[in-house]
Amino acid sequence: MTALIFKDWLVKFDRHMRTQRRQVILLIDNAPSHASVDLTNVKLHYLPPNTTSHIQPLDAGIIKNFKLLYKKQQMKLHLDNASADTPVPLDIKRALLFIRSAWRDVKQPTIINCWRHTKILPPPDSQIEPDNEPTEDVRDLQETLDKLFQDAPVPVSEFIEFDANLPSEEAMTEDEIIEIVRPTAEKEINTEEDQTTEPVVPKLPEVKTLLNTLQTFVTRNLDVFDVSDLDFIDTLKTKMQKTSEKNEQQKTLKDYFKF
Repeated sequence: MTALIFKDWLVKFDRHMRTQRRQVILLIDNAPSHASVDLTNVKLHYLPPNTTSHIQPLDAGIIKNFKLLYKKQQMKLHLDNASADTPVPLDIKRALLFIRSAWRDVKQPTIINCWRHTKILPPPDSQIEPDNEPTEDVRDLQETLDKLFQDAPVPVSEFIEFDANLPSEEAMTEDEIIEIVRPTAEKEINTEEDQTTEPVVPKLPEVKTLLNTLQTFVTRNLDVFDVSDLDFIDTLKTKMQKTSEKNEQQKTLKDYFKF
């Protein structure tokens, strides 16, 4: 993870929350890549240093459960390839599909339980049983591992955590730090300059044309945007249409003096 990748994701997440009209708080640790940016609907709250394993819900079992479900698919593919005439490669696309499937299979009780385990949420009225390692998934993965590594059995717990200490953060260089700070400073300067000039309000037909252009652009770049962005544009176009109809129905002062 790098600061620039995290910043890009954070801006998109903030936009997604804005389209849903939600104000949220995002808990993050003090990793070097977790850079701060100007946001409208997301408030960043940094957890104290060296407390990740104690009070961060992800480290209380969510990541472990996710990795179990991912590696279950990974090892199943390797087992199938062992007897296949044409092995299926584990490329980046397939890995991303495995990631998507694994995250969808992380159950809500697992997430709730991990949040409660960190004591961030208040005590529940009724305790939800921990579900950080579903027995069936552990058994399936263990059976696959036993078939793949018959000479040297590998326990599931060790297999899931063998890469836990691998570096996943890229230290920021001085140039990257400057790149992150510079837009904020330039924005403050531009804001002071903009206060001296009055913004030009576009006319209704111009706005309609811009929305149509924006819709075309988003449609052709759905690898960057979300379908929800198109829904938001449709909502704006509907409101613009109502505004147009309302303006057509409004009478002018001269209408009251016609005989």
